[in-house]
Amino acid sequence: MKARGFVDALRSFVTDTRFNEFLKSQQALYDVTDTRLRKFVETNLDLPWYTRFFGARSPVRFIIVPGLVNGGPSYGASVVAEDGIEEMYAIPGVFEVDAEGLPRFSGDFLDTMVHEFVHSYTNPLVDKCEAQLARAGDQLNEPLRDAMSRQGYGTGRTLLYESMVRAATIRYIFAHAGPEAARRAEESERLNSFLWMGELCDLLATYEKNRGAYPTLESFMPKVVQFFNDEAPRIGELQRLYEESRPKVVSISIANHSQDVDPGVTEIVIRFNRPVRQVGDPQKARDPRFGPVRLDKTGTALSIPVTLEPDRQYRFPLTWPEGEPFVSADGVPMNAYMVEFHTRHAVATSTRQ
Repeated sequence: MKARGFVDALRSFVTDTRFNEFLKSQQALYDVTDTRLRKFVETNLDLPWYTRFFGARSPVRFIIVPGLVNGGPSYGASVVAEDGIEEMYAIPGVFEVDAEGLPRFSGDFLDTMVHEFVHSYTNPLVDKCEAQLARAGDQLNEPLRDAMSRQGYGTGRTLLYESMVRAATIRYIFAHAGPEAARRAEESERLNSFLWMGELCDLLATYEKNRGAYPTLESFMPKVVQFFNDEAPRIGELQRLYEESRPKVVSISIANHSQDVDPGVTEIVIRFNRPVRQVGDPQKARDPRFGPVRLDKTGTALSIPVTLEPDRQYRFPLTWPEGEPFVSADGVPMNAYMVEFHTRHAVATSTRQ
């Protein structure tokens, strides 16, 4: 009944707003979007990969709907059409435009398309194993509830959906962009609190190497169920290990929060407890009073040339000049850290006649 009410309201909306006239007025935009997206998809998207990875199944029809008013949010859906073919939808938000404000498509859009189509394959597999996975999903979700809610994921089942989708998408990235790109994608997912992502991707790699024994991902799901049931009781340990792997500041050549720093200081040296990775261009100074930063060969000492003034307050977040956080060698970012200090008054000098 709710669906019928929605359809009735939608018909009224179309009539009252003269929506068809609006659509016609935007036809030029739709034509450009369609042309660019078709070319991008034909050049970049490997649709046969889905059959190779998930195994043979009934015919499907892939449909891409660019979300011109979505911004970042994207969606995946599927439905069995009247001809009996399952239609799989990727509805990725269009978040890039060119100088003229027209849609532009890049690698990030490709990864989103892959991700949204994967939902139609993996969500049903999670649903079929609901009885065996429900407790693990809730165990994993409970301590991560805030982090997951910020991403729009409110339940243990949704966490499992997203875990499977993201791991399969990373396997697509591995196959098409190589191991380094896949590693970066794993790092990104761990930053999103999917702390088990590396191990889950390794499990799917094992599946890919043993297709004789596991012709479809569905046939491999008992191993996936075992994985989540083994990982769920370890979530506290996974969180602890992740926090311990974050880079931490162990010393600063001036005392942080000091109110009596010598304005003659020309360099601030910050030392970390573990090597950090250079991100972006260190030559781009964050402030005209600060020179290009330098990271030593060990990756544990950062030098920041400075030109300080007497009796001034200085405060800046410890990030790379372009705003990227410091990350460990394996991609774990440090927590927010603020450097703050005040320089002492200038020393008065006298001239004796």
